[in-house]
Amino acid sequence: MKKFFLWLIMIGNASLALAQQQYFAYFQTDNHQPFFVKLNSKLLSSSSSGYLIIPKLQNGAYIIHLGFPKNEKAEQTFNFTVNGRDLGYLIKDFGEKGWGLFNFQTMEVLMASLPSPSQKT
Repeated sequence: MKKFFLWLIMIGNASLALAQQQYFAYFQTDNHQPFFVKLNSKLLSSSSSGYLIIPKLQNGAYIIHLGFPKNEKAEQTFNFTVNGRDLGYLIKDFGEKGWGLFNFQTMEVLMASLPSPSQKT
């Protein structure tokens, strides 16, 4: 009977650990320019050389607003999903196509969302 309860406790702890896994998203600009990210109610600033890690992300969809100091460029909105792994992105200006996030793992580009009519200036 003791072995059964010990086994039950171990299974419960393992499933609890899996349910609470956290991930991070890494961002860097291709020209090493500093930037900031708005995520929920938080304002996160990159290093002076254009690197930022957003820690403690759980599985799910996220919307970030990315901008540059002194409003040098228009703020960009990106949607990304954390799905069981950490993420790494290069922030790049694709000229007429707009801004995108180049995913280091999948080599795919995630383009910025179009602003809603209320966001246009």
